[in-house]
Amino acid sequence: MFKITRKPKYEFVSRTSSNLDSVRLLRGPYKGVVYTYGKVSITGNEPNYILNFTFVVENGIIGKTKAELSESVKFKTYIGDLLTEILSDDQRQIGNGNNENNTQEADSGRRILPSNDAPSEG
Repeated sequence: MFKITRKPKYEFVSRTSSNLDSVRLLRGPYKGVVYTYGKVSITGNEPNYILNFTFVVENGIIGKTKAELSESVKFKTYIGDLLTEILSDDQRQIGNGNNENNTQEADSGRRILPSNDAPSEG
């Protein structure tokens, strides 16, 4: 019997310039891109939920600048699908009620923004 092992699509990375963790893409068409999710909200009613989110591209890759990625519908769809996976796979509750320093901290240690903020570039 063969065991199929899949490489992860992403990893969370900490940046010294931000209290928020960013995402580094490890494979696929955007391999190497680092970006940060901002405000994330879910609207609509079951079964037609809509995932809304903001993001900031921290660095582009050869052939795709930060500006190009920020405006790309394909890129936004790609990271939106990934966000859906992250939210579906994470068994811990994001936002455990600890709201110090105007951020929420997930049980996993990842920091996310309150729903009324967006990440700052810097």
